[in-house]
Amino acid sequence: MPGMNDIYTLRHGLLAFMARAALLEKAQKTVDIQYYIWRRDLSGMSMMRLVLATAQRGVKVRLLIDDNNSKQIIPHLNYLALHPLIEVKIFNPGSWRKWRWLNYITDFSMANRRMHNKSLIMDNQAAVVGGRNIGDEYFEASEGTSFVDLDVVVKGKTVEEMTSSFQIYWDSEWAKPLAVVDPVNGETATRVWEKDTALLLHSQRAQQYQEMILEALDFFLKEKPISGIVHFLADPPEKMETQRRSTFGILSEIMRQFGEAKKQLFLVSPYFVPGKRGTEQIAALARKGVRVAVLTNSLSATDVPAVHAGYRKRRKTLLRAGVEIFEIMSLSDYPKKFSFRKTFKVSSQASLHAKTFSIDDQKVFVGSFNLDPRSMAINTEMGVVIESEELAQQMHAAFMEHIPENSYRVFLDGRGKVCWRSLESGQEKIWTKEPESTFSQRVIVAVISRLPVEWLL
Repeated sequence: MPGMNDIYTLRHGLLAFMARAALLEKAQKTVDIQYYIWRRDLSGMSMMRLVLATAQRGVKVRLLIDDNNSKQIIPHLNYLALHPLIEVKIFNPGSWRKWRWLNYITDFSMANRRMHNKSLIMDNQAAVVGGRNIGDEYFEASEGTSFVDLDVVVKGKTVEEMTSSFQIYWDSEWAKPLAVVDPVNGETATRVWEKDTALLLHSQRAQQYQEMILEALDFFLKEKPISGIVHFLADPPEKMETQRRSTFGILSEIMRQFGEAKKQLFLVSPYFVPGKRGTEQIAALARKGVRVAVLTNSLSATDVPAVHAGYRKRRKTLLRAGVEIFEIMSLSDYPKKFSFRKTFKVSSQASLHAKTFSIDDQKVFVGSFNLDPRSMAINTEMGVVIESEELAQQMHAAFMEHIPENSYRVFLDGRGKVCWRSLESGQEKIWTKEPESTFSQRVIVAVISRLPVEWLL
């Protein structure tokens, strides 16, 4: 059938790393890589080394990286670009390179925009797409906070659409060759590369991580693909033009999908700032009898407290309409439940980063799109809508897994005040203030929520 593909879900961080590594290893002709963030850490440098090994086998590799978080890896990208089969471009580079903060003063509108897309495409045949960037917190390599995230591997004809989208971005006026934007001489690039690889990749910690990846491989080989019709969604790079804003692209299709819900809509968004219009649409669904449930970060779990302020403004309205809201705990068992670690310290700190929704146990969206003004109108985004009852039911089960042990249930008490309910060791606990948050966190969020800055979040 048109659009029918094989799909593998990647809920575990190690599996997500391994899937990308496997696509790089299996590539025969081309690899196209597009990311918002690429860290200079254990998993980031390991992935770069795999990229280099792929090119050394004769595979052409193209890397397209957003400029916003690129400063720390520029020398490493320059080292990769020394290879004749690796091309590197920077998306939306600011004019100021050394003092980058000056870009926000001289051209705030452009500096505030991001290419938030995340994909790795192999031979125009298989691709990883989802919420993860490249970095330790996404791949179970961090001893600090672990991100609860989700990717899928898609194999089939739909990947051709992803390749076409990548090509459009690659050819766009906002994608500039690294050699033009941030040239580094070969000696400097080589020296930095060798220093960082020696520190990170030849350490005992790196060896332990490699052992865990092999353990994850045994698990992954037992997984069976799910078949489904896949619809690829992507904003065009022209969204970078301020005058065009949110008049086209992924947002309109996602809102259309929401409107098709007849029984239930389960929404997972770490940065949940639906705004006035989005709040009205979600509330209207709930009033029509559709079960609407939202999983987002609690104040103590979020990595961007200012975003919580925008969500806080809409929380009561949604609850009054009958929307169920759950906030993930920062001290969650999630990293332990989905960890293959035997030698690493297992962090108990969790922060939600997955962006997904399921409709009527029929469809699932997985991608980079948050339900917030930034994804709607400022950043470019991408994702896939998958028509598969099996996958939708799996996602429903995964959603429910956070309830009740790993999340707070938000509700209104008899006086209409927001409260939180948690279950700890089988005992119910009621919170009348943002759970596990500090006084200063609550004050900051309260102040920001009263300012007209929701469009920035």
